[in-house]
Amino acid sequence: MIDFQQTIKKDIVFSGRGLHTGKNVTVCIKAAEIDTGFVFVRIDLPEKPQIKADCDLVVEVSRGTTLELNGNRVSTVEHLLAALVGMGIDNAIIELDGPEIPIMDGSAHLFVDLIEQSGIYVQDKIRDYFELTETINFYDPEKDVEMMAIPSDHYSIDVMIDYNSQVLGKQYAKIRNLEDFKTEIASSRTFCFLHEVEPLLESGLIKGGDLKNAIVVAEKRLPENRFKHIADLFNQSTDGINREGIVNKVELRYPNEPARHKLLDVIGDLSLIGCRIKCKIVASKPGHDGNVEFAKLLKKHIKEVRKNKEIPKYNPDKAPIFDLSKIEKILPHRFPFLLVDKIIELNETTVVGIKNVTFNEPFFVGHFPGNPIMPGVLQIEAMAQTGGILVLTQYPDPENYITYFLKIDNCKFKQPVKPGDTLIIKLELIQPIKRGISWMKGSIYVGTNLVTEAELTAKVFKPHKMILNYIHPEAIIGESCQIGHFTTIYEDVIIGKNNWIGPNVTIFPGTRIGDNCSIFPGAVIGAIPQDLKFEGEYSTVEIANRVTIRECVTINRGTKISGTTKIGSDTLLMAYVHVAHDCIVGNHCVLANTTNLAGHVIIGDYAIFGGMSAAHQFVNIGEHAFIAGGTLLRKDVPPFVLVAKEPAMFSGINSVGLKRNNFSIDQIHTIQDIYRYIFGNGLNISQSISKIKEEFPSDEIRNKIIDFIEKSERGIIRGIYSE
Repeated sequence: MIDFQQTIKKDIVFSGRGLHTGKNVTVCIKAAEIDTGFVFVRIDLPEKPQIKADCDLVVEVSRGTTLELNGNRVSTVEHLLAALVGMGIDNAIIELDGPEIPIMDGSAHLFVDLIEQSGIYVQDKIRDYFELTETINFYDPEKDVEMMAIPSDHYSIDVMIDYNSQVLGKQYAKIRNLEDFKTEIASSRTFCFLHEVEPLLESGLIKGGDLKNAIVVAEKRLPENRFKHIADLFNQSTDGINREGIVNKVELRYPNEPARHKLLDVIGDLSLIGCRIKCKIVASKPGHDGNVEFAKLLKKHIKEVRKNKEIPKYNPDKAPIFDLSKIEKILPHRFPFLLVDKIIELNETTVVGIKNVTFNEPFFVGHFPGNPIMPGVLQIEAMAQTGGILVLTQYPDPENYITYFLKIDNCKFKQPVKPGDTLIIKLELIQPIKRGISWMKGSIYVGTNLVTEAELTAKVFKPHKMILNYIHPEAIIGESCQIGHFTTIYEDVIIGKNNWIGPNVTIFPGTRIGDNCSIFPGAVIGAIPQDLKFEGEYSTVEIANRVTIRECVTINRGTKISGTTKIGSDTLLMAYVHVAHDCIVGNHCVLANTTNLAGHVIIGDYAIFGGMSAAHQFVNIGEHAFIAGGTLLRKDVPPFVLVAKEPAMFSGINSVGLKRNNFSIDQIHTIQDIYRYIFGNGLNISQSISKIKEEFPSDEIRNKIIDFIEKSERGIIRGIYSE
């Protein structure tokens, strides 16, 4: 199961007293980008310095863990860090307006509750785990602290404490899975012995410490005079504290609450390693100083192992996975620009390639004479080609795809590459490939020396049989599309499968084209509206399936009123047709040569426009209407009629079209009879509609005609019905 990094959803804000200063501190935890880790920000200081949660920055471990960078400190970080780790958070920015995290009640349960309320956001990168393969031991003979990290397939912790205390005795605590942190560990409070804190209280060194944020243990019964003194130190009456045992008059939350709190501290302090680990931690008598030293030991071990593990091993005697002939079947590059000789390792996330750099490389002739060095850009190109093999082999037919660079980040050249060097080129996916876009970490080694590193982002693209045209790499082109010469397809274009797009076609952003369409030379689709009110708002053109768009047709995209211009399925737009913004053309329509539609025209299914006809803006044309050539429409055209002349007038029923579309003779006669009432009896429209409703039974045809006319805002065309 792939485990992704996480951060919080909403900002978390809380306030409380600092343990050492006793001052009120406000903390704001914010979501952070992937790979940020935990970063503290002192917003009360000039320039708001940042201090990363890193064991190498620990400078003080008495009564808590303190980090410092460039003289800027943040103290008592362990409980908050434990809560973040225990709740599965990997990345967070922690802003505070003072030098320490508030002690709260001495546990982590408030932090856990706040994280739960904020919510957890799953990020788009795989979580960084280190899986221990050998036991790591730490022992401090002076304090008798022993800690071990034992190989395991998950993170667990066992803790034992023994202070030779008759009150506490020996205690044990364990956690088998961090998912149990909230219920088993988070509410365990910090504890201390009275003989430890009494001198600190008397000296005013822990001004925020009191019986509300720590369990205080007295080993011996206090004599009367000292009992009163201790009560005064804690601002309590003698009735408010116990004379021996647990000084606080509170019940322990668990019988082994002190041991559980030590386990909480271990989680918080070991988070300073900087990555999550899979191992079993066994800790005997742990404390902040031992925890931090153990964290440094583990961090050092992880760094050494990863450094060695990251360096790929090359055995020239071992047969490669891909030799040069197989590489040429995947990559389109050829000599002198093919910069990968063989592939020696390949899986779903990693590839390792080899490039033997010889003195005969053509670039050495001019780079540089007398001191030949391989150009850095060609090292990056070799890296990109190797990464291309990793990405393209995810496809069953890699030879039909290519990869394009989108960007290069964090590129570093650490030492020159010279003739005779063998480049070991390693690429690893930083995150899974999505929508053809890959993000990879690249490294080039010569022997065990890292010479070049960079992060590469590329997009897989399926080229089409085309020449001399431009297709934006972020345009999405479906399978089996043919695209002609000199055609331009911009970004934010989605084209379905099996489309034929001829030469000299321009398709602008926001265009959506279905399947099996034919688009002829000179067509311009998705250009911005010819509307002076258009302010650049996002809008689209949607073309359905099996649409034929002939030469020099222009289709403008929508405006903010509707946002979309639509062309229905199985529609034919003949040469030089213009469809303006926000038009909706139905299915099975025909618009003959040089038909012009102004903005917001709506055309029903199966409507036909003759050549050189036009429609004024906001005109509606009903289904199965026929508009004769040269007609200018200023009014709405109801369904099933034939319109001709200038000005446009009702000229009969589209009988021929209706017969072609399988209307029965009875249906055609019904349509004729209805329109006799509208155009042939001298009644106004309202009277005609009333008469039709009386004379004709309710059916689909009658209702379509009535509904169209009643909803017409511009009014319908006029005319005289004649037999």
